[in-house]
Amino acid sequence: LERFNKQKPRSFEKATAPVDAKNWISHMKKIFDVMGCEDAFRTRLAVYKFEGDALAWWKAYKSTLNHLMCIPFADVAQVANAARNYEILHERDDDGAERLDK
Repeated sequence: LERFNKQKPRSFEKATAPVDAKNWISHMKKIFDVMGCEDAFRTRLAVYKFEGDALAWWKAYKSTLNHLMCIPFADVAQVANAARNYEILHERDDDGAERLDK
């Protein structure tokens, strides 16, 4: 962390335009390349520089991802079946609408 901070990495709070995010990512990649930073640590170091909106987004993303990773397979299968059934019903509704037009 000390070596990383010596490179004076910029913090990231929000991007008012896509180019802002792109520039920050390029800045961070340059630092990671100079440091010879392994991929496993790049995310941790980048997140360390998140502030404000970016940090709030990351916390929500991580919480959601952790929740999804802990869902039992039976629940995943139920969700998949429900989605499939919804698609089937939606297709039947579309077919019914076509029949009424004929």
